[in-house]
Amino acid sequence: MLTKLIHGAVFVFLLITFVMAQGGGYALDFDGVNDYVNMGDMLSQGAYTKVAWVKRETGNNNNNIISGNTGHALWAPPSYGYKLSAGHNLVWNSVQDTEALAIGEWNFVAVTYDPDVASGTMKLYKNGNEIDIATGIAVQDESNATYVGKYANGHYWKGSIDEVRVWNTSLTQSQIQAWMHKPIDTSHGNYSNSTSDNLKAYYQMSNGSGTSVTDNSANSNTGTLTNMADSDWITSNAPIGDLTSGYTTDVEALWEGSGTSASDASDGLTMVVGTALTDANFAVFGNNNTAGTSTSDLPSGVEVRSERIWYVDESNTVAADVTIDISDATGYTVTAGTASDYKLLNRSGTSGDFSILASGSSKSGDAVTFSSVTLSDEYLAIGQATDSDAYLSAHVTISGSSNHFRMMSSPVDGTVYDDILGPLWIQGMTNGDVTSGTANVWTYDYANTEWDALTNLNTASQVAGEGFLVYVFTDVDNDGDDDLPVTLSVSGTENSGSVEVPSSGANLADEAWLLAGNPYASTIDWDLVEQINVTTSAYVWDSQASTPAYISWNGSAGSLSNGLIAPYQGFWVQGDGGSGAIVIAEADKSGTAGTFYKTMNDSTGSMSFAISSGDYSDQTYVSFMNNGQEGIDNSDAYKLLPMSPSERVVAISYAEGNGLDINNLPYIHDGSISIPLDIMYLTLDENYNFVTQAEDVNMTWDLSSLPEHISMTLTDNITGNSVDLTQQSEVTFATVEKGSFPAYGSGGVSIYSQVGESRFTLTAAYSPLSAVDDGTNLPKEFALHPAYPNPFNPATTLSYILLEQANVNITIYDMLGRQVKSLINQTQDAGYRSVIWNATNDFGKPVSAGVYLYKIQAGEFVQTRKMVLLK
Repeated sequence: MLTKLIHGAVFVFLLITFVMAQGGGYALDFDGVNDYVNMGDMLSQGAYTKVAWVKRETGNNNNNIISGNTGHALWAPPSYGYKLSAGHNLVWNSVQDTEALAIGEWNFVAVTYDPDVASGTMKLYKNGNEIDIATGIAVQDESNATYVGKYANGHYWKGSIDEVRVWNTSLTQSQIQAWMHKPIDTSHGNYSNSTSDNLKAYYQMSNGSGTSVTDNSANSNTGTLTNMADSDWITSNAPIGDLTSGYTTDVEALWEGSGTSASDASDGLTMVVGTALTDANFAVFGNNNTAGTSTSDLPSGVEVRSERIWYVDESNTVAADVTIDISDATGYTVTAGTASDYKLLNRSGTSGDFSILASGSSKSGDAVTFSSVTLSDEYLAIGQATDSDAYLSAHVTISGSSNHFRMMSSPVDGTVYDDILGPLWIQGMTNGDVTSGTANVWTYDYANTEWDALTNLNTASQVAGEGFLVYVFTDVDNDGDDDLPVTLSVSGTENSGSVEVPSSGANLADEAWLLAGNPYASTIDWDLVEQINVTTSAYVWDSQASTPAYISWNGSAGSLSNGLIAPYQGFWVQGDGGSGAIVIAEADKSGTAGTFYKTMNDSTGSMSFAISSGDYSDQTYVSFMNNGQEGIDNSDAYKLLPMSPSERVVAISYAEGNGLDINNLPYIHDGSISIPLDIMYLTLDENYNFVTQAEDVNMTWDLSSLPEHISMTLTDNITGNSVDLTQQSEVTFATVEKGSFPAYGSGGVSIYSQVGESRFTLTAAYSPLSAVDDGTNLPKEFALHPAYPNPFNPATTLSYILLEQANVNITIYDMLGRQVKSLINQTQDAGYRSVIWNATNDFGKPVSAGVYLYKIQAGEFVQTRKMVLLK
């Protein structure tokens, strides 16, 4: 039925038998006595990047790689223990490795210098990894020549050098890594023959003979070999791939320098060996930069494969474990099925049918291993066996021991209901299992606040980003037996681009409810979704809880954990102020798999109560945010009456008579705030009324996220006893009988109303914020807060928290991932900080209206958020 491919990882053990060494073609062999290449006067004062593949040989040499006649050096001298080092202006180890540069092994080395960051920042890289950084380094002295293999009048390199690259700009680590295993070409962002950001010289070492080396950049900085001859041109085993055009995305390699560490991933595929490879043995691999799944060019026994194909360029013999992370490879989220049902596919060319190269032999979680596979230069893909559980696309498992409701969505729009719901019992409509009976699939009409049953399963059209409701029967074939669990999936092209719900021009009214849904085959992060005139809360019906109930999240607290909405998941959103909508973009996708009901957001502060009575349990929350109010506010989340009323225990607070699952209060306030907190044990009578009962209940609370300037007191309104929640962890009491109320409402969504006097009063007492924010209240975690205002015009403030001193980079990107503005690139101390963006780019010019991403990187902390510029 459905192609099946998503988030998971597949380990492949490969015995790679390689035919011919491509490598870097040629390299130059330096004798350490007087060999060098004169690059001329090609590097002026200011920013620079120097890059090369090098293989050091034994000898007591100063080992200059790319250095000047004065001014700058990249070297590995004996006086520094042969450690890779770099510097300028007579300080030659401003940055330095911690270990000697290996002998007889190819390594990719680079140094960058940027005079405009932190009073001059220098970084040292080896094999794509940043190994040292130094700041406060003045601009280098003028050097009227740059050499490969020596400094000034001596200090020669002994060994081989290939792929020499010099820029007059400081490249980023990602730019260095991206071109580590492939030749530079005009698609490089800094290739241009312009004054700035220029690839000044590029020696691909392709000559193979003669006393000059061609500059493969757009310049003419031909290198002159000195004291060298044709015999110094040697075959290079540097792991530089000769990859087919169209398969050069995210090029990585496994080679001697990798040791027994895994290679970096080429969009989902990595390799690792148990014993380090030798010099001439390596594998370079890239991919065709696609995602999703395909049903073309399949061998017998395989129903779908990855759209992404990897090409492997190999040399000699390599035995490797290869990992394919399905989510990275396809953009989908899956749980790995039976290992043997995953197939490693190969073919020798860019077209034609694939063959089955191997079947999976084992798995661990989402990892599947293919053992002892022999291959040569080939194109690889991963496939799923026909009629198997080895999913390669979005799917959802429907389980349960009783009939129940499910709020759903689809990653493919159009007439797909029959495809998705095929495994379930569908009744009351044309092309269902039977046309008789009450229909059990509905969409929600938010304008008229009513449910609309489908009338034809084949012709009804699903709208991207909208949810639908299904009543699931455990007997899916009407034979009297329970058949769950079953797996649902859908064929077709996944929705792409941004999805606005309701569609543009069909706005959501104030307080109206919208049944939205995840439009993608990947988990999305609710907090990244653009919310226009809607409340901040999302609501999901959790049919699999011990007591089925709605779960909510408001960006600070709630039962929807991890900030994720899984594929095929529907959820409620409420309008606030009129003309409401949400815009779900591909940038809102999360890299972590969600369960079939969850969402999340950034927290200022919160606390929660958990109650239990017999087999029943519930939770309720209090959050503290800057937008909080004593009454109803935009971040309160209502306590919604259940879709299927049943016996239960309920924890609920109130504001203005409305039942709340999350009561949002101010983060800063003078004095104290008291709110009603009720606990009710409910049974259901024959008229579908909830009836309050007297039952014993245990209540605990979690204060781990409670702001330090707020204290909480719980007062029992029957006994008059008060509890300081910091001094006690639980209370036990009996609920009281206080009548009944309807267990249902009108329309699609109904809210618990206040019934009599609440059992408790919860009081939040605020201390003056200055008492805890006077410099002693140091941050407890890194954070990037939502932009304020957002949407904005003409400027917005980006606030962030640094847990410790860090080199901070805050950058604005457009939705295509192109850099718009670098706001901060400097070292900052721990604390609460902010920066204003005035909607201009790096050239000071105003940018157009639209959606922008802002990203912070502070040490290992990385976070991205979204903002909207209005004009």
